[in-house]
Amino acid sequence: MKKSTLVGLLVLCLLPSQGFCQGKTLTVVYNNVAGESGFATGWGFSCMVEGYEKTILFDTGKDGQILLKNLRRARFDPAGIDALVLSHVHEDHTGGVKDLLARNGSIEVYCPESFPLRMKEEIKKRSKALLEVREPVQVCEGAWTTGILGTDVEEQALVLDSARGLVVITGCAHPGIVRITRFAREHFQRNVYLVTGGFHLGKADEKRMQWIVRNLKELGVEKIGPSHCTGDFAMNKLEAAWGKGFVRLGCGRKISLEP
Repeated sequence: MKKSTLVGLLVLCLLPSQGFCQGKTLTVVYNNVAGESGFATGWGFSCMVEGYEKTILFDTGKDGQILLKNLRRARFDPAGIDALVLSHVHEDHTGGVKDLLARNGSIEVYCPESFPLRMKEEIKKRSKALLEVREPVQVCEGAWTTGILGTDVEEQALVLDSARGLVVITGCAHPGIVRITRFAREHFQRNVYLVTGGFHLGKADEKRMQWIVRNLKELGVEKIGPSHCTGDFAMNKLEAAWGKGFVRLGCGRKISLEP
């Protein structure tokens, strides 16, 4: 190999560019919880998944312009996104869809089949394909949705396979963070390495948090990364319970899923 070619490859590996010389990683690109400098915050959640057969964006936050700004800050090109998985219909997770699809109309979108008809029709017009989810669906090798869980708010989570175990990413966990985690462990028959995203525990009291911690521990969750709608009280309880296994998930944070 020529010296100039080798140097060029090394430079590309060192640059934080999308999809080259990168392992399996998560990057939070929308969150109301502040994190890395230069990233704008806003109510909602969105997470980029790299290192699989498809580059996957999970949810879009509430404001499309904030999402696009943060994608630029993280050096992600919207045109490089292959699949968009939407957890549930609430605006703080779907508000950025229109602006994102305006930049990339070749994205495959996975949404709960219970989304409003008008919303699904608009997504179909603007995207490569819309896949309406009811049961668990494989997005690509090593990445699946749980299918719809819950009744009051129907929601799906994203489940990733990694060398360390399953990674479960939730939007707001309206069906319950324990229920979602238990489903992932039992359905995919693997240990759960990391559970992360919004946990919807803003109103949780001491008794409920004790129950949640006990059950997640019994399910073998090694690391926990609560954010977005989890609430300070719940986050403090989870941090105390997991210690070094607690992952701070502010906007812009990148997490490696490699061994």
